[in-house]
Amino acid sequence: MHAEELSALQGPISNEARVLYCLCLRPYVDLKTGESRPLEYKAILATINAKQKHLDRGRQINRLVKELAQVGLVTLNTQQDIETSLNGQSINLPMVVNHSNTQDRLYENASPITFDWQPNTELLTELLCMIGVIDTTTKAEEIGEFVAYWRGRPDIRLTEYQWTQRLAQQIKRNRTASGMIPVNRVGTQIVNTTTSVDADDNAKKLVEKYSKAKDKR
Repeated sequence: MHAEELSALQGPISNEARVLYCLCLRPYVDLKTGESRPLEYKAILATINAKQKHLDRGRQINRLVKELAQVGLVTLNTQQDIETSLNGQSINLPMVVNHSNTQDRLYENASPITFDWQPNTELLTELLCMIGVIDTTTKAEEIGEFVAYWRGRPDIRLTEYQWTQRLAQQIKRNRTASGMIPVNRVGTQIVNTTTSVDADDNAKKLVEKYSKAKDKR
């Protein structure tokens, strides 16, 4: 589940609505289209009423769907009406599709860098962690210097992932050259770390994550 979904699930909705999304909709969504499998009121009621009876009518499930729609987790198509039965019908989970499209764009459409280029923040943070940069905060000057350099080389065409990867590598080189000593905060103390940090288990997982995403293209 992605950060946008988790944030929405922490919004002003009932626990029953969260159960509907997390156990009845999200596990069976089509990741490419965002379409859920057809709603089965009987199965949904059984899941929500696992130990204690909370709901007993289809219109109560519709109210939960409405809650999810109000925080952007689901949408209905133009032919559907929240006031009528949705049993046997599919609904959409837009946040799943939006995230999938973002991931796809990281590996598509190689192009020269633009004046207003900005890195994908989540990806940059993960790449910096992977190559041992502990302080993953970046300054506008670091990005501006990177863009200015590559704007002078319009024949170089890279994907979003490749540009962000080069930026991460440049940040590490520049910080190492300037004598910056990596530090890490442990509780209330700041401790020195080695300048060369091997990829740990989390870093390896990140490599696998993006490798798998690339292979699916």
